[in-house]
Parts: sequence; C-alpha cells; structure tokens
Amino acid sequence: ALLVLLKEKPQHGYTLVDSLSELGLSTPHPSVVYRVLRDMENLQWISSQWDADASQGPPRRIYALTSQGEVILRKWQFELEKAVELINELNHRIK
Repeated sequence: ALLVLLKEKPQHGYTLVDSLSELGLSTPHPSVVYRVLRDMENLQWISSQWDADASQGPPRRIYALTSQGEVILRKWQFELEKAVELINELNHRIK
C-alpha cells in the first residue's frame, strides 16, 4: 500500500500513516510505518530527502518512489491480480 501511495505522489511519513487509514487499513503505529519506509529505502525502492520548506516545525523527510520501486510495484500488482482471481473463484464456489 505504501508503494501505491508513493506512486501517486511523494509524501511525508505521517501523511502516509493517515493515507493508510483512509484506505480502510487498520492504522499501524507510526514507528512501524517509518521502519518499513527505512527498509524500503535501504532496498532502493524509495528515496527520501529533507523538506526544508515545511511551514511549521522542524524539517521532515519526504518519500518518493524510485524506478526500482516501480518495478517492484508492478510485480506486486501481478501478485495482487492473482490473489483477486483466487478470491473470486473461492467466492464463486461458495455461492
């Protein structure tokens, strides 16, 4: 979900936490989101830079999807499509 949100637009970590909640996902603790962002940055799926133009408070990191992240997102999309097909098949069998 984080990769999808970052494909839409670069965002701050706390904005991503809010966006996960808006998607209807149970809101993980912000520390979990920041840990995942750090892991994805280490994998070079995303990059970050300091947003010194923040109007309030200290500078914050803004995260963006990299080209390698785009490749991973396309692979995940394929896996999600397979999962949807399986779910639809199982749902059809229930009826």
